[in-house]
Amino acid sequence: MAAELPKGASILIPVLRQQAFPVPDLFYVLNKLKINEVKEAEFDETAVKSIVTLIEKINKYHFLTFQHSLNVSLLSYLLAAKLKLSHNELVKITLGALLHDIGKIYTPTAILDKPSKLTHTEWELVKLHPKNGMLALTKYPWASNILPIVGQHHEKMDGTGYYGMNRDQISLGAKIISIADAFDAMISARPYQKKRSLKDCFNELKNNSNIQFDSYLVNKFIEIICMEKPFKKYSHH
Repeated sequence: MAAELPKGASILIPVLRQQAFPVPDLFYVLNKLKINEVKEAEFDETAVKSIVTLIEKINKYHFLTFQHSLNVSLLSYLLAAKLKLSHNELVKITLGALLHDIGKIYTPTAILDKPSKLTHTEWELVKLHPKNGMLALTKYPWASNILPIVGQHHEKMDGTGYYGMNRDQISLGAKIISIADAFDAMISARPYQKKRSLKDCFNELKNNSNIQFDSYLVNKFIEIICMEKPFKKYSHH
């Protein structure tokens, strides 16, 4: 295990290669975040254990969602760090991203893995996962500050998201996770879609700026990806 938390876009390599971040390193990231120092949330050793228990529950239920959750957490961490947010915000956003899809453990795996288009009924079940995620976390005192992130990560800037919130109602954490969530979904192969190229992912994010995503955050996110030399050619596209 590395002596320091990986800096910059080097942490993206597992994501871009579709390799889940190793669980032992997840413990390390949580420790490096020093979540016990966040004054406005009740983080302690018990909290860390319950967080890992929850992510392991996702792993047992649906591996792709587990892998996606780790990737989105790392991407969100990088974007939050790029914005030079406070330590408290960095922790909340990283943990909110890690558990943003916890509600999917209540979604049938047959729906999560369905290769064809979902029926209206199936889609309505999928759309319940943010609310189900909030319900799953309400019993944990430490989760109070990440509930908005979990509940809002499918909201859109133009108000056409799952629950129709407008841009001013959406938390910064949810806006960050929305971008990381979409990027990882596009860059990864899924039962219902092929992996998309990095250039296609960038174009999709840019084309949906101020519609689905916050345009300022999209630009910052692309800057992060383009920190790695192999991807710099895409930075001006």
